[in-house]
Amino acid sequence: MPAAFHDASLPAELLPADCDPWVVLMPVFNDRAAAERTVAALDAVLCSEAAAGRLHCGVILVLADDGSSPPLEPLPLPAATATTAIAEVRVVRLRRNLGHQRAIAIGLAYIADRLPCRGVVVMDCDGEDNPADVPRLLDRAEREGMAKIVFARRRRRSEGPAFRLGYFAYRTLYRVLTGRSWRVGNFSVIPRRHLQSLAAAWEIWNHYAAAVFKTRLPCCEVPADRVRRSFGRSGMGLTGLIQHGLSALSVHAETVGIRLLLTAAACTAAAFAALMLVVAVRIFTPWGIPGWATSAAGLACVLIGQGFLLSLLFCFMTLAGRQGTTFIPIRDYRWFIAEVLRQGPVADSVLSLPAGETWEVGQSADVT
Repeated sequence: MPAAFHDASLPAELLPADCDPWVVLMPVFNDRAAAERTVAALDAVLCSEAAAGRLHCGVILVLADDGSSPPLEPLPLPAATATTAIAEVRVVRLRRNLGHQRAIAIGLAYIADRLPCRGVVVMDCDGEDNPADVPRLLDRAEREGMAKIVFARRRRRSEGPAFRLGYFAYRTLYRVLTGRSWRVGNFSVIPRRHLQSLAAAWEIWNHYAAAVFKTRLPCCEVPADRVRRSFGRSGMGLTGLIQHGLSALSVHAETVGIRLLLTAAACTAAAFAALMLVVAVRIFTPWGIPGWATSAAGLACVLIGQGFLLSLLFCFMTLAGRQGTTFIPIRDYRWFIAEVLRQGPVADSVLSLPAGETWEVGQSADVT
């Protein structure tokens, strides 16, 4: 039996150490006031956990600035004499506005490539993802042996009835087209081992949660309620919500295409059976009314033609989804980052550059 060998050209698996920090990732777009309140609430919760002996490592906050105007500055940390669980804040400024989900994708790729950590907490900056639920997610991840991605399962929403009705319609459509049903969003904990997998999944470019299910990574859920925004009003309107739903469906484009292909084929078969029935009734029975057979046969032929064209369309759509993608997060994320701002004292084993130093993509691609 030939001896096994190690290919030194491939990176060895990075397992989290007990001293590695947790990273909290928040996408931000023109929402600094809400982000400050959310971070303050999160820091208070984490300080309580540390005081109770349930948090044994530091926390790094990564804010993915999705083209805010003016650009987002690092959030103020408490004074050196104050108690804080957040050891450092990093602001990853994107070159342009890419949208909520793509900001998350770039943030995850940056963390996977540059930050040794135990795992990543993904949450919105507006406060609707309750910071008080973060310890419950972290505890569940630890109890699962850091082997599963832990999502916050939405039990109750804080939006109005119109939004809830639209959300119910979206979930119904999603289940019909994909065969999957879920009530989760971005609020989750990703262990380091699965962070590396997601960083190579092109699907997170469109929708983070849908990409997790598409890649079939092990998941579990913790019930949690959505709360009201910490400040201001949401900037996402009806158009943005529809676009968000379509982005989730696009991740399952192959499954959607196959289901629509089967539906179109079934409709075509039904129309063909109806045409044969019309012909049989017209030829072999005296039940025919003058002119009805021609109209019914013509309608059946139109339906057959439409079904055939739709079948071709969905077939080509499914085949197109099998083609290679042009974006891989861990490879291409650097092109979308303008600079990275850092603030706060941290351990030498985690960082190697002075606080406040920036990274220009065109100057250097080697930063920690």
